[in-house]
Amino acid sequence: MSLVLHDETWPGCRRAVLLASVACAAMAFVGTGGNQFTPLGVLAWLTSIVLAALAFWPRQVPGRHDAGPVPADRASPGVRVALAFAVLVAAGFRLAALESSPPEMTSDHVEKLLDMGRVLAGARPVFFEGNGGREPLHFYLAALVVGSGLTGFELKALQVPTALAGVLTVPLVYLLGVEFTARRRVGVLAALLFASGWWPVVSSRVGLRFAFAPLFASLATWLVVRGLQRGRHDLLVLGALALGAGFYGYTAFRIVPVVIVVAVGLHAWSRSTRGAWRLALQRLLMIGAIVAVVVVPLARVAVDDPGNFWKRTATRMLTAERPYEEAVPSLIAKSAWRSAGMFWRNGGSGWIMGPPGEPALDLVVRVLFAAGLVAVARRVWTRGGWVDWLLLAAVPLLVVPSALALAFPVEVPSLNRSACAQTVVFIVAAIGLDALWRRAPGRARPGVQCAVVGVVLAVSAASNARVVFDRYPAVYRTAAPNAGEVAREVRAFAESEGRWDAVWIWARAHWLDARAVGIHAGQPGWANVVADWADAERRLAEASPGPVLFVVHPRDRDVLARLRAAYPDGVATRIASAVSPSKDFVTFRR
Repeated sequence: MSLVLHDETWPGCRRAVLLASVACAAMAFVGTGGNQFTPLGVLAWLTSIVLAALAFWPRQVPGRHDAGPVPADRASPGVRVALAFAVLVAAGFRLAALESSPPEMTSDHVEKLLDMGRVLAGARPVFFEGNGGREPLHFYLAALVVGSGLTGFELKALQVPTALAGVLTVPLVYLLGVEFTARRRVGVLAALLFASGWWPVVSSRVGLRFAFAPLFASLATWLVVRGLQRGRHDLLVLGALALGAGFYGYTAFRIVPVVIVVAVGLHAWSRSTRGAWRLALQRLLMIGAIVAVVVVPLARVAVDDPGNFWKRTATRMLTAERPYEEAVPSLIAKSAWRSAGMFWRNGGSGWIMGPPGEPALDLVVRVLFAAGLVAVARRVWTRGGWVDWLLLAAVPLLVVPSALALAFPVEVPSLNRSACAQTVVFIVAAIGLDALWRRAPGRARPGVQCAVVGVVLAVSAASNARVVFDRYPAVYRTAAPNAGEVAREVRAFAESEGRWDAVWIWARAHWLDARAVGIHAGQPGWANVVADWADAERRLAEASPGPVLFVVHPRDRDVLARLRAAYPDGVATRIASAVSPSKDFVTFRR
């Protein structure tokens, strides 16, 4: 394979290095069989990645061959201070009071904590097959957090990596905003808006994998766009590495390669020469080759177990789990309309990602986003630069993972599956705010500009803070099972009696996840559940003498009546929930 790019690539030895990378990738493919990272497989995999990067790395960093209008490389002290402030705001919104927003675990969190426990116990899966299939990065990072002693085996172990991913995304929003607009002010404004936006904040705090999607999407897109803007082959190589790494974060990231292909195509179209199209094809082949090497372990899983690897996509897009409710064209049209409305009218019905029905953007950012779309469309109409076209096309493209849940229209729109669009959306909103900045009235123009923009940012941040720290926890607490409250009662009994095996939760559909109770009580792996009366009698017969405790839903009156009849001396106590009377539960002590 030969790839010549401005005479910047390695000489003849490059082909040998590339062949060595392919050989190591083949070894990694074999070595990661059985859905397991092995020492030899990981060594071969990492070696293949390094060799692939070296094979395509330029001999020397080039000058700006075909650079567009880009600002000076050095940012002013004011820009640096503003960016540092944005990072601090992001850290505050994402790391403050993690235990209260969200306040409870769901079964999704339980599954992920147990998978993290498997990693701590020595398991090394490439792909976690449970719960619809999940990429591995989050679990290994969470295990690292627990192993380092930063947190215990708790929900916070899942939240810390995603919260930090959200903070790290902020400077990437700045860089991407600068690359899209050639204005550092737009980058700073985008970073400040993103830092406090409730949509990206909740994505980072909820403790699920969602925050990794915008992180890697921003990194890969920035590197590729900057590489195309400046003719930097080395940046394209790094962008390809970031693109491959993103596949290990969250499923929705799988749409990002489409955006990269569109970016390379638009760049070639803006040149409109045969050489430009040939160069675009070479670049895509190079990016594809590097990505293929990076995703070798996942590719092995996809070959060995395609059902699990594609399960989430197949069940949402296709009819693997349920038939379509109506004709596909009608479904697509309605899904597109709902997805477009997530920014303005309704962000979806899922309470895990925010208050149901809450638009993804607060009122201030909604107005700025609309103004930004108009400004970008105007630039496309007047100048038609390829980066402007890409910015306009990126939003609908990155929302596609949400819009294509055709088999489950109730899940459209989905704030988590649209997570890759977050950074671009806030950049567009920053363009709208920049337009407001430039049109501020008054003779003391700089002072008026700063005051107006400061007020806008403060109002937006205050509105988002109310959602993140007030409305979202309240809705979440009302909707989620109160495993934490049950855990306090269970733990008090078990520690007073010294017997965790003498506590049982009476199973009921759509109620408590006993595993969550065990984790809240500080006993990961505890999940004593009885399914029916025969199961309860068997458990009681096997239990050692002494008090036992059942936790029963108040509506299971037949169960409580039978317990009272069987054990007249038993004591039933209704425990009032601090959340709502609908969350009350009954303990029966024999």
